[in-house]
Amino acid sequence: MSWLRRKIQRAKPRHRNWFGTGADGDIRITATGAEQSFDGGVTWSTMATWIMVGSVVSIPSVQDGDMVVVNARSWSVDAGMTPTLANRCRGLLLYCSTGPLINNGDMSMTACGCHANPADGVVTANTPVAPSDGNPVSAEGLIIARFAAGGTNTGSSDLSGCGTAARASEQHQPSVSNGFVLRIPRVAGLGGVAQPTAAAGGTHPTGPGGGGTGGGIDAYPDYPGGPGGDGTCFSGGAGGSGMSGDGSAQIAGNPGDDYGGPGADAPQDGPTPQGFAGAGNPAGMDGPQAVTHAGTADDGTGGLGIAVVNGDILGSGVFSSKGSPGGPTLYNGAQDGGGGGSGGGLWALLYSGTLSEDITPDMDGGLGGQFPYYSARNGGPGGRGAFITQQIDPA
Repeated sequence: MSWLRRKIQRAKPRHRNWFGTGADGDIRITATGAEQSFDGGVTWSTMATWIMVGSVVSIPSVQDGDMVVVNARSWSVDAGMTPTLANRCRGLLLYCSTGPLINNGDMSMTACGCHANPADGVVTANTPVAPSDGNPVSAEGLIIARFAAGGTNTGSSDLSGCGTAARASEQHQPSVSNGFVLRIPRVAGLGGVAQPTAAAGGTHPTGPGGGGTGGGIDAYPDYPGGPGGDGTCFSGGAGGSGMSGDGSAQIAGNPGDDYGGPGADAPQDGPTPQGFAGAGNPAGMDGPQAVTHAGTADDGTGGLGIAVVNGDILGSGVFSSKGSPGGPTLYNGAQDGGGGGSGGGLWALLYSGTLSEDITPDMDGGLGGQFPYYSARNGGPGGRGAFITQQIDPA
């Protein structure tokens, strides 16, 4: 056997990171809408299914359905533009196979969190739309693994429960040893705990935030605002509702959903059902006597965004995934509480080049419903979501 042949046999295969197929070409979001190019940016064509209204460009998605996968070569967003999802779903997985990703606008997963129990692979009461891959999320959570110089983690990517496209795409990534492994748990930030005055939703270092509690009153500790719902890997938690009552009777608030579902309805019966609803998918209902005195909670929870870029992330824009505000209470004639805000979501940015210092994360939970006369009656804010950045090896 020749020396050269022996050397070839001894050589170890070089592991490479997966950055998608690039099949969607170069993509840009400008004042004229979404466009793509397949010749390196010489000619551009309109992406007809990506709908622009004002400065917002909506990427097609199915409500509570699969994670959306975009296989771009490069991606750019002009200042003042906001790409987001058309409907809340299991998230956005954006690959840039050659890079860069340039964001001077707002890449938004705000109010895009999914109503789904990650432990379900089929339709249930807590999962209105099953993932197309028919699997629950792994007990370890969603996993994104990449080779990274100096990394200390070991694992394999697993997007089971996100849908066929996302799961199949990440199966192209080889298992990693001494690299970077992101685990987004099934249950993330916990919902705020019911107490006489409102509490903020909890946080998690690698997951969305929990929902805030509804507002209560110190004088009635046995009738607190409702607890917030827990965040999941797909969504911030829904907000609890405020307590309601008057000087003669009180009713405790209701809990927000634990699976990125509805915000809590305020009590609908009793002598003076004046409480206010929590934010969620959708927002809850205010008490019947409260609706004439205030605004309503907003729909939505923070969603999940993942960008895997073979190159630089540049620009001075925002990556946002905010929760929604709970119902504000403006009436001073009864003892009622504002609704809890929903939890913020998660953005994870993995890149093989550099990350601009001018990029701004905005993962805030939704503001609790405000009571302008007595702050003790405010609803609790949703928990802040997570923003994760990691340099990884190139392809």
